[in-house]
Amino acid sequence: MEPRIVQISLCVRIAIAILTRTVFQPDEYFQSLEPAFHLVFGYGHLTWEWLSENPIRSIIYPALNVPIYWLLKVTGLSFTGQLGDLLLILLPKALHGAFAAATDIWLCELARVTLGNDYVSTVHMLSLSSMFHALALSRSLSNSLETSLSTIAFAYYPWDASSKLSPQVLYNKYERNIPALLPTKQANRQRLRKTLIFSALACMIRPTNAVIWVLLYLNLILSLRRYRRIITSIISEAFLIALGAIGVLFILDSLYYKRPIFTPYNFLKTNLSSVSLFYGSNPWHYYLTQALPILCTTALPFTLHGMYTTVSNRQKGSGAGLSNMLLVTVCQQPQSVGFLMPCHSTPGQAYLHRPTWEVWSLGCEPPLRGQNLSEYRDQTDLFFDDPLSYINTVFPNTVNPEFPRSSYPASLPGTKPQINSGEVALYPWKHEWPRHLVFFGVLLKREGVREALEEKGYAQVWKGGREWEGEGERKGGVQIWSWQDQ
Repeated sequence: MEPRIVQISLCVRIAIAILTRTVFQPDEYFQSLEPAFHLVFGYGHLTWEWLSENPIRSIIYPALNVPIYWLLKVTGLSFTGQLGDLLLILLPKALHGAFAAATDIWLCELARVTLGNDYVSTVHMLSLSSMFHALALSRSLSNSLETSLSTIAFAYYPWDASSKLSPQVLYNKYERNIPALLPTKQANRQRLRKTLIFSALACMIRPTNAVIWVLLYLNLILSLRRYRRIITSIISEAFLIALGAIGVLFILDSLYYKRPIFTPYNFLKTNLSSVSLFYGSNPWHYYLTQALPILCTTALPFTLHGMYTTVSNRQKGSGAGLSNMLLVTVCQQPQSVGFLMPCHSTPGQAYLHRPTWEVWSLGCEPPLRGQNLSEYRDQTDLFFDDPLSYINTVFPNTVNPEFPRSSYPASLPGTKPQINSGEVALYPWKHEWPRHLVFFGVLLKREGVREALEEKGYAQVWKGGREWEGEGERKGGVQIWSWQDQ
């Protein structure tokens, strides 16, 4: 691979990562940075995926951030005021930007081995100019690293394997009597081993990635069906690598959860239940009518042309800004902050890094106890059903100027509610008024909310974002209201 491609890719992806100040998916914080931060510093917000009776998340991906947090902690840099705050935010961003660059780099390698050197620059340009890559690839999402690892594996996969070319696909000990093919087969065997290793790593990051590789490896075996010894060698090596990946996954997760656990099984079991429906579903044509156009954006015409050409040939035989402002708005003394927002609308302690603060937010745990999905309402739903009623019921009548910690601001994962005589689910939520409240501006348009907050002594101290952006309860910009000492 060309050094120029590597340098440009690294510079572009790391720059995008550092300059990104928007939220794409809550998982980029709460399934990546926050668990790693919690592991190193001992505090932070862990979601139900980590705290439920049968956790479904592996520590493998968040652990990639652990060395950065650990180094900042042991050197004391994380506690050096604004410099520490910046390093805690920017260094993980740079790391994931570097991971993202691997997609650009090995996509060029894939183009070189499948299309030829003449197309490498074009492919590199298409990857760098991809709007979806700019939006998502440099974020701390397991999907992004999965994409990079899969692309590396694709670059080494023997796409030209067939019954006619099979002796050159893999150097096999049973075919040492062909000296002329020895160097080629040795090289190709190393390439295939890299495919096996990087595809295994991709599956460790996201087990659902296995669907892709099951199909590709079945295709490879089908192409080599005349050469049983080669197939046996491939299957044996694949089995050993897969066994090693599963073993590492099991050991690391068992050490993290302090008990034997295999998270991919829990993930599959949970997602086959009603929990998956809690997060919605897509129509059968989603990938064709929505996913593909969004992923390709400006490259969609070229993609469609390439798909048409391929088919034809085969037929012929072939939120960060809010966290920074919150730190500026409040002083360094112990604080309390409450987020009256749809859950996971902002980063957690991985961005705030304030161990003395009480930080709570509305929960949105799925029905882990098998509750009726059509009737189930999480804490966020119940709050926005009637914000004023929630405030009058769950918060005290007056603000305690000492701002004590809330005794039960959100439900623990899997908590079963009490049922009153009217068969209404009751949760024992109990809030204390915090010094600072953070919410979207649209909340103030709900009946009586503004008046209730002003009556308690709260006033706006900061506002950011555009009021027309967002949807539902995430509109009206972000506001910070603080209690004014009266």
